[in-house]
Amino acid sequence: MKRSFLTLTLLSAAMQSAFAQDPVAYLDPVVVTATRTEKALSDLAPSVSATQRDELDAHLINDFRDLSSAEPGVNISKNPRYGLSSVNIRGLDSNRVLMLVDGIRVPDVFVSGPYQNSGRDQVDFAQLASVEIVRGPASTLYGSDALGGVVGMRTTEPADLLQGGKKVGGQIKTDYDSADDSYGATGSVAFAVGENTLGLVQVAGRRGHEQENIGTDDTQKYGRTTALPQDTEKLSALAKLQHYIDGGHKIGLTAETYRSEVDTLMYSEVGAPMLSSVKSSRAVDEQERNRLSLDYSYTAPTAGGLIDAAQAKIYRQTMDTTQNSYQVRQQGAVVTPNWSRVSTYQQDTVGASGQLEKRIAGAVSQHWTVGAEWFQTDLENLRDGTPASS
Repeated sequence: MKRSFLTLTLLSAAMQSAFAQDPVAYLDPVVVTATRTEKALSDLAPSVSATQRDELDAHLINDFRDLSSAEPGVNISKNPRYGLSSVNIRGLDSNRVLMLVDGIRVPDVFVSGPYQNSGRDQVDFAQLASVEIVRGPASTLYGSDALGGVVGMRTTEPADLLQGGKKVGGQIKTDYDSADDSYGATGSVAFAVGENTLGLVQVAGRRGHEQENIGTDDTQKYGRTTALPQDTEKLSALAKLQHYIDGGHKIGLTAETYRSEVDTLMYSEVGAPMLSSVKSSRAVDEQERNRLSLDYSYTAPTAGGLIDAAQAKIYRQTMDTTQNSYQVRQQGAVVTPNWSRVSTYQQDTVGASGQLEKRIAGAVSQHWTVGAEWFQTDLENLRDGTPASS
């Protein structure tokens, strides 16, 4: 299956302002997702919020579940086996809430029957520098995918670690979360080559178990109310190389990979009314997302030129999901020890986007932006299983 999209955006916006307070200057967060241009958070509607890296660390926000507890009007649709299905903003979820990583759309939600649910738990929060949320329709900027809102995520930049003129910067972080008995670690190294080239390499991993709940019945069959036994593992890596050219130009190359594996004992299916033949059940789910992008940006060194800023990006992103269900079934005296379902889903996307900005001073200041985005997605879905007669 192949889908192609082309969107064109034309908008006018006011100029941004900065906020300072003596004796210490506090910089207002700059948000891009709400208008596709840089705007101070204080200049935007209250329905827009931004969470920076220091806030993610201070509140131990490691995933979308943690983020939803800190963001009013944002909820998480979560499945005991598959994890995050989608983000819900003011009652709309699934593919009606657009999710972006560095301006690139996160693969869609896909559900097919009882043994396949490819959700959007495809982002490692350890790699993020900020999370921006727009509550409410943003379809004029992003198309119908943003009917419920937008979650825009920005990954770490080399400059985030190279402050004060440093040539090399690094960071190692570890944490533990008692809610799911998980522990994680992140290592980052940023470097400068000469005066105009910056690079970043960042790796992260996390291992844990099921998230505890308030259930009390831990029977190993249908009717269980405690969490299903689960082992989780997440691995991610991020690499960036950026080169600055005199005159306000910048070229950047980004490579990103994310992989997760979840192993669950499905006690809730043993003896269930519609699955009375199931005697044991186990699920092993794997998901992998890879992205390679090349981007260009321009900021005019002086005002009065033909354009004041420009951006362009080309990218390819792939997502592969494999969900395995293994069961032992019995009908009367006939035992089927090798009943299985293997569901795969692949989404391969290539895309390009561009944007120009121009500011016009005068009695009424103006900020004009014109942009276009095109992307094409190839989808593949397959379900197999044993025995062949099933």
